[in-house]
Amino acid sequence: MDAYTANQLEYKAEALLARFDPVLLETPQATPLGRLCKWLGNEYGVRFGGRESLGSDEHGRCLARIGAESGLLRFDPSLDPDGPVFRFLLARMVAHWALHRGTARTQLGGGLFIHRRDLGLMRRVPHGASQELNDEANRFAAALLLPRLTLSMAIAIQQSNMGGSRRSGILFLDVQPEHVRLFRGVLHHLRHTYGVSRTLILWRLRELGWLIEHRHFRPGELLRAYLSE
Repeated sequence: MDAYTANQLEYKAEALLARFDPVLLETPQATPLGRLCKWLGNEYGVRFGGRESLGSDEHGRCLARIGAESGLLRFDPSLDPDGPVFRFLLARMVAHWALHRGTARTQLGGGLFIHRRDLGLMRRVPHGASQELNDEANRFAAALLLPRLTLSMAIAIQQSNMGGSRRSGILFLDVQPEHVRLFRGVLHHLRHTYGVSRTLILWRLRELGWLIEHRHFRPGELLRAYLSE
């Protein structure tokens, strides 16, 4: 399977959202995943099979599975259906269905499984087909939940509401109190606007190049200090 570039994944996610509900690319808001999945069911035959234990294997406990032929989605019952982890997991399943169902039919035994370790968002060089699929699904899912068109808008609006920034749409994280104040305020606003985790927002901002961290500190050092206060 040929790997998708980051831009291709952005465009594919935006094309899916545009077909489903173009307003999601015009106004900052949480992607209605329940409604999106119902639409996918009508358009492409994706089905919810309920919540049941999916067992464990050498990769750990399985959180979700989708059949490449049947389009049947199943989720582990331990997941909070209202929580950000479930929302990201559901977006991941949509991503796999949109990107990889052909690969699942021919190479993966007819199904795609997600384990907790697959949800990790740290940057890694793909070391095999499985990791490559995970990285692509993470990027596609992030683009579904945090569309770059509205995310940029949401950041700029909140920065303006809080007193402005020298570069609209860009967050700076350093020792300056004003940057810390803006960073915290924007992050809080994005969490409530999009209904996703802080981890996903930070990963997405880094991937897009919209978070600039002070170069004299180790990556994440200032971030951990500020967020733990």
